[in-house]
Amino acid sequence: MAINLEHSIEEINLILKHLGNGIYAEVGQLIAKIHGQALPQVEAAKAAEPEVPAETTVSPSESQ
Repeated sequence: MAINLEHSIEEINLILKHLGNGIYAEVGQLIAKIHGQALPQVEAAKAAEPEVPAETTVSPSESQ
């Protein structure tokens, strides 16, 4: 049986932070599974965002 949960990026990072304190043999596969499911979703969300042109900055020495 599978259960689908929905969490914010901040919540997932908090979960992973606490799992990272666990014994790798016990949590390593779970961390990899979360990462494997999250990465394609994050990449898809980034691809769907409109591209904002980068701002051009001028350092003080260039403006003189």
